[in-house]
Amino acid sequence: MKVSKPKTSSEVLVGTFARNYALVRKIIPNAVWFSELTGINERVAGNVLSGTRPISIRHIIRIEAAFGLLPGSLEFPLVGNLDYRSSGNLARRRWLSKCVEENGGIRRVSVAHPGIGGKTVSKMVGRTGFVSPIMCELISRHTGWVVAESLLDDLNCEDDGPQLSANSLLQLMRLANHRANVHVGMPPRMVRSRISVPAGIRYAAHDFDHLIALVVKGEVDVLDDAQREWLKQAVTSGLSERTLSEAEAKEILVEVRKRRQVARRWPDKALKPDRSAVAAIRLRS
Repeated sequence: MKVSKPKTSSEVLVGTFARNYALVRKIIPNAVWFSELTGINERVAGNVLSGTRPISIRHIIRIEAAFGLLPGSLEFPLVGNLDYRSSGNLARRRWLSKCVEENGGIRRVSVAHPGIGGKTVSKMVGRTGFVSPIMCELISRHTGWVVAESLLDDLNCEDDGPQLSANSLLQLMRLANHRANVHVGMPPRMVRSRISVPAGIRYAAHDFDHLIALVVKGEVDVLDDAQREWLKQAVTSGLSERTLSEAEAKEILVEVRKRRQVARRWPDKALKPDRSAVAAIRLRS
């Protein structure tokens, strides 16, 4: 029987990107408006959604920056999902259906208001359609239809813990939170060293105790070029920001070299964390 290889941390993270991007596009399904709000090319946005173009960390960064989300928010799995049966969605869908009917149906609405996206609206008012607060705002701005403020505050938005939930994202992605012309540092491409390490590690504090523990406990694979490159970048960043001293940076890099040599000569031994070193870290902390 063929045994499938376990997914690498890079593959897991890219899968998280794709799932979160699909949720974001469920909130803003109109491709033109999504492009205008995020700065992501309309055709690229569509190809990413259909799967004909791979998702990039650049797309995730742009969405986070466009709505003032905390950096890395969309690099973690979102808690929960968007339920089309929720009371908030049903109320917004009734509002949209009523507006469409009062204005002569989808075809007449599309002619009267070019760019609204007839096919998109048709899906939104369908039996399983989802109508987000920001889409109500965008449609209202585009057509002049009045939407009650009570429809825009989703009552299903709850605090699901430290990770961002789908319902929280629904409320954060509002026109009031949109940031136009925001400038954010973008990687030139899908940098492997940036996505090879889990987001939980990348967004943690990069002090000496944390970085040395990653090496000692084997949470960063010293044989993986991309993960090793990320660790070196973290050390360099720590030096420039003065969260690491020269001696601490040297100790981390020496530990990496030592463990790399051991891993090459005795692979089985390298898989297990050094218990004595872990104990020393615990005593120090």
